[in-house]
Amino acid sequence: MKARIHPYRRWSAALLTLVATSVAAIGAGLLASGCTSEADAVATPRTTGSDRTEARDGGTMVHVASGSDQTGLLRTVTVTPHTVQAQVTAPARVVAGVSESLGSGSGPILIFDTPDLTSLYSTFKQSQAALEKSRTALARVQDLYEHQAATGKDLSEAETDVATTRAAIAEVEAKIRMAGFNPDEFQRAHAGTAWVISDVPETLLDQVKRGETSAIGFASFPGEKFSGRVEAVGDAVDNTTRTVKVRIALANPGGRLKPGMFAQAAFGQTAGQVLAVPQSSVITVLGRHYVFVRSGQHDYQRRTVELGRQVGDSLIVTDGLHAGDELVTEGTMFLKGISFGY
Repeated sequence: MKARIHPYRRWSAALLTLVATSVAAIGAGLLASGCTSEADAVATPRTTGSDRTEARDGGTMVHVASGSDQTGLLRTVTVTPHTVQAQVTAPARVVAGVSESLGSGSGPILIFDTPDLTSLYSTFKQSQAALEKSRTALARVQDLYEHQAATGKDLSEAETDVATTRAAIAEVEAKIRMAGFNPDEFQRAHAGTAWVISDVPETLLDQVKRGETSAIGFASFPGEKFSGRVEAVGDAVDNTTRTVKVRIALANPGGRLKPGMFAQAAFGQTAGQVLAVPQSSVITVLGRHYVFVRSGQHDYQRRTVELGRQVGDSLIVTDGLHAGDELVTEGTMFLKGISFGY
C-alpha cells in the first residue's frame, strides 16, 4: 500500500528548494561582484600625494604643487643693487639771525624769534660775567688765606660763590641746548648768518647727518631754494612731538631771512649701491625678519635677513640676500602660513 504524502509537506519541500536556489544565486552574484571590484582596484592606480603644497626642511623650504591654484598667487622679481637717494623733509623756521652792531662797538648782535630765547641768552651772558668775577674774587681770597690775611670762612664763601654761578650757567645752557643751540657757538657768530631749526621726527633722525647740505624752501620766497649746512643735531627728544631739533646755518646777505619765517627743510643722503626690496616682500615673526627666494620651479626658500633703514616704500637689506636672487614680492603671506604652519 503506497503511503500518501500530506499536501502541507509537499508545499514545504518546494519552498525549501526555492530558498536554496535563491541563496546560491545571491552568493554567486556577490562573489562575481567582489571579483569585479578587486579587478577594478588593481586597474586604477592610487594617488601617491608626493606633489602637494607643503613645508619641507623644518619649514625653511616651501614646495607648491605644480598646477595648483596657489601658483597664481606668487610673483617674483630679480634682486639688483642700485643707488638709493634717501630724502627727509621736516618743518622748520628761522630762529635767529646775526646782524652788525649799529655803532655800539659790542660786535655782532643776535636777534632771536622769541623773547624767551632772547632772555635765556642774556641770562647766559650775565652769568658768564658773574662767573668771571667770582673766580677773580676766589683767587684774591686764596692769596690772602695763604698769607694768613683771610679766614677759612672767607675762602669757603668765595668757593661757594663760584660753584653757585657755575650751577646757574649750567641750568641756562641746558635750556638753550633744548632750543637747539650751543651757546658757545654764539660767540663765534658772524654777521650775515641765519639759523634755521628743523623739527625732525625721531624715527627719521638716522637719515640726518651733521655737516651735510640741506635744501630749504621758505613760504616767503616761493619757488626759491636756499642751501644750508647742518651744524648740529639736538641732544634731546621732545616728549610731546617726538621730534629732535636740527640746526642749520645759512648765509643771509642783506638780511632777507627774518627770525620767525616758516620753512621746509630737506635732508638728502645717498646710500650708495644697496639691495632695496619692497615692504610687501618682508615678513616679521617674533622680532626676526624673513623673505622668500625662489630656489626651483616650484620651491621657495625662507631666508633670515637683516634690515637697514626704510627709503620710501622700500627696505634696505644689509644681510641675507644677494644680487640675482628671485625674490617673492606677492603671495608672501601664503608662503608664511605654509612655512610656519599657520
